[in-house]
Amino acid sequence: PYPPPLPPPHSSLLTPPPPPPPSVCLCPVMVSSHSSFTLTVIAIALIAFGTAQAQSYHGNFHVSMFDLDDNLLVMPARIFLDKYEAGAGVWKPINVTTTEWAAIQEDPQWEQHYRPSTTTFWLRDFSDGGGDDTFLNQIKQALEHFSSSRGAAMDLFSHHLSSGFPVNIVTAREHSSRNLQRGLHYLIDRYGSIFGEELESKMVLQWRDFAFPLMLNYPNNIFREYFSSNSTLLEVVSQMGDCVAVNHPRWNSLHGQCATATCKGIAMEEIVDQQMLLNKKELFTGIPVVSFSDDDGNNVRAIIKAMYERVIPKYPDACFRVYNTSIRTAPPVINHLTEACDSVDIQLDIIPAHYRRIQFADKNQDNLVL
Repeated sequence: PYPPPLPPPHSSLLTPPPPPPPSVCLCPVMVSSHSSFTLTVIAIALIAFGTAQAQSYHGNFHVSMFDLDDNLLVMPARIFLDKYEAGAGVWKPINVTTTEWAAIQEDPQWEQHYRPSTTTFWLRDFSDGGGDDTFLNQIKQALEHFSSSRGAAMDLFSHHLSSGFPVNIVTAREHSSRNLQRGLHYLIDRYGSIFGEELESKMVLQWRDFAFPLMLNYPNNIFREYFSSNSTLLEVVSQMGDCVAVNHPRWNSLHGQCATATCKGIAMEEIVDQQMLLNKKELFTGIPVVSFSDDDGNNVRAIIKAMYERVIPKYPDACFRVYNTSIRTAPPVINHLTEACDSVDIQLDIIPAHYRRIQFADKNQDNLVL
């Protein structure tokens, strides 16, 4: 679905792109008043951009968003609580996993038996209170045990990444976007060892030949905070998308306090509006596809509601999907929200073969499968 690839990539994502032909002008290209990309990166981008101007991709533009915990990875983070011991009549400190926490909250009377820790910050593993490396170290631990920590949406994440589209993280955590990006950077740096060299090579080719033209067309450049004169392809890939922690104080100061599910709907709308600006008809001839993946039923409902009420009316010709990974013993359910999903060319689609599809177009969510 994309133009012919550039020459085979180097073995490492950290290797700078090959130098451009002598005829290419190595003029500095400023992306903001205070930052610029590596000249060789810009030169390669200009070459790819020229290719993009000459032909369309004959494919679908994708905006993909992923919840993190228990969706992409089962993280080692713990939630610190007090549990009431009825026999002794006292509250005792405990810590639980996110999976255990979800099970606790299924009990309507859970607040009679559990409360946030009174001796430590109960969500300390989900914030930067323990240092800027908190999230990065958790990613490292999860990848050390990838066979057991692999989330249901990880295959979908891999498919999107290797196809050259930005991947966006929307999480209930409280980390800064920069620290979330550092963790994503580490994950992508280990991409080959996790998913295999074949997919890694595909990802490098797609991003060199496909993502750079998008990067140059991006109206509000999301890279300017991160890139420096020694930026590599790995950094471009890991920071092309957005990382949003909807409980981070800065995000709350901009959007106000809201329930996690509601906040995720707001973040989803902002990401879609931002990245749909890249959906240029001269580049993409297929149907744009917007997707969100989450393992929490409340979040799934809130995202579907937000899509129907605020996003689908703005992009009525796009395919909107919500992946529900809450049933951990079964493949994810794909909820289709718009009729356009029926017209997406299956040859150009990005869905792992083992996912099971449930057609869904009910605005009232009466037939929503959770």
